[in-house]
Amino acid sequence: MHAVIHIPNFELQARLRDEPDLRDKPAALLDEIPSLKRQQDKHRIVQLTAAARQAHVEPGMTATQGLARCFSLPVFNRDSAREDTAQEALLQYAGGLSPRIESTAPGVCTIDLKGASHRQLDGRILAQRCLAGLSRLNLDARIGIAANPDLALLAARFGQPIRILGSDRKAARKFLDPLPVQALDPEADTLKILQGWGIKTLGQLTALPQDEVIQRLGRELL
Repeated sequence: MHAVIHIPNFELQARLRDEPDLRDKPAALLDEIPSLKRQQDKHRIVQLTAAARQAHVEPGMTATQGLARCFSLPVFNRDSAREDTAQEALLQYAGGLSPRIESTAPGVCTIDLKGASHRQLDGRILAQRCLAGLSRLNLDARIGIAANPDLALLAARFGQPIRILGSDRKAARKFLDPLPVQALDPEADTLKILQGWGIKTLGQLTALPQDEVIQRLGRELL
């Protein structure tokens, strides 16, 4: 069994850790320095607090457009040092639960629960304790628990904020079927093909003949 801790909007959360009063207020994070091909482009908002969304600020807006929607909106650039510190805090906390952890991605940690010091606890109790512990570190998290790391990651990404699938295949299928195919982060060309087929959910994707999917798309989505 595996658990995955996922910190949504990780870069923005890392930037606001030292300013916790802003976590419940409108705030936004801009994308990184534009590439050479985009030198004439303006920075765009890529991450938002819930309060900013409620103020009708949307991803893809420029800072000026965001401020037009929300006059009090603070807009931040990414801070790699704070992101590194936040990731280290996440890993140190997870390391207190199990020696078998993996830094899967920025804001994502995978835990092998076979080595968990709290493995005797009910999964939901463990997840609730974990959320509370990370909250004390000024990190709002989501947690998924499932039979394998990939499924646990999806459960964490779409948990509200906890999703426990365990080893129940029926529960896993019920959870996966309505998820959008974008949940698998397919390549743009692959997504375009799926959209052309009218495939919008994982349930629709898995209903296709597997051999034909492999022939057309390879094993990327399997």
